Amino acid sequence: MAITTVREDYPSKGIKMEVLSYYQEETGDKELLIEHIATALEVMEGAEDSRLFRLAEKIYHGLDFKQAVRLAIVFHDAGKIFYQSKRGEKGKRYMSFKGHEYFSTYIFNTFVSKLFEIDLENYERYGVIRDVCSFAIFFHHHAMNVRLRKPEMEESSVRFGMSLLEIFENYVRQFLDQKEVEALKKAVNEIKTRGAENLMRSLEVNVNSRVNSLWREIMQRRDLKKLSYLTLIVLTTADYLSAQKSRKGGKTTFSRALDDFYRFYL
Repeated sequence: MAITTVREDYPSKGIKMEVLSYYQEETGDKELLIEHIATALEVMEGAEDSRLFRLAEKIYHGLDFKQAVRLAIVFHDAGKIFYQSKRGEKGKRYMSFKGHEYFSTYIFNTFVSKLFEIDLENYERYGVIRDVCSFAIFFHHHAMNVRLRKPEMEESSVRFGMSLLEIFENYVRQFLDQKEVEALKKAVNEIKTRGAENLMRSLEVNVNSRVNSLWREIMQRRDLKKLSYLTLIVLTTADYLSAQKSRKGGKTTFSRALDDFYRFYL
């Protein structure tokens, strides 16, 4: 999808709103969520001709792996909208997004359920995309320590996040096709109708149940297992390389390893 100029205004309400994916007051360092998504997508431009993308589509004939990667990138940090009012801890001014992947997975799965309704003919392809993207989105941070990533939920923050759902929708429309735009609109309306209390009460149980079921299915199917791990490593690479471009600080050993992986395989 073409990447257009980033907008910071929200025209339907006439206000200017920054939705951040990173914030550190001490260094003056911040990153807009929309900029992070756009940069991650730019990192992946041209990767559809890489050996890794060709391998993925060989593993599952008929899969549009480029679409899967694009959707994983667009939605992987969607849950950060529910943390925009969280700042300040131990005298430091920064934003903590611990557990945002729970919210991101919830939003993405609601989105795909609406995509099924709109385009039922492609149910099988969307089913694979749903599974591999859900896996990548949920595990793109600290995959071996999921219990340490339980979401830090505060009612005021979740309620504020509900008001940002339409802003997220408005931001990412430029990265979606027509059917995906329609599906996201329906998903946002459904999540808002369910309300903040319902989300807080059911989020962890809902996502854990979905991920546990997904894990069992993936472990029983070699093709789905390979695709899930490929999607996860591509998302992780795009995520870290995007952050590296916009945030201050030197390269870590991990980021240098991802540089090598990107250079050789993507």
